[in-house]
Amino acid sequence: MEFNTLVVCMGNEFRQDDGLGPYMARQLRAQNLIGIKVMENNGDCTQIFEPANSSKQLLLVDAVKSGRVPGTIFRLNRDQLLESREFFSYSTHAVGLWQCISMAKMLDTLPGLIYFFGIEGRNFGYGNVLTPTVEKAAQKLLPDILNLLQGNAL
Repeated sequence: MEFNTLVVCMGNEFRQDDGLGPYMARQLRAQNLIGIKVMENNGDCTQIFEPANSSKQLLLVDAVKSGRVPGTIFRLNRDQLLESREFFSYSTHAVGLWQCISMAKMLDTLPGLIYFFGIEGRNFGYGNVLTPTVEKAAQKLLPDILNLLQGNAL
């Protein structure tokens, strides 16, 4: 399948709000978007290097634990993402997202357009349901992601 845009939805659907990625992947796949590959990733972000290198645009979706109010929505472009090490100091993934993006930059495997969409989680314990706060924020964020995927500015 040919695609110009890769959307990587990260997270573990059995860790409550960390399941944001798989939740958003299901929402995006239901839209049947042409030229867009939606990929779930359970935390090994090194697996995104090869498919990201062959795309023109990369969108990353993940739950965040930054100490802000649960449900806070984050939208970062490539430069903001690369400058946000402190933002990604906590990760439930084996290798954090910031470390993977930095490594991909050193390997020159990043597409020119990168966007990160995150939502501050409330609970990362065991369970397969998002907290209501995060699910509500996800429904609010989905149209923004769809607009970007359809070529509209944020």
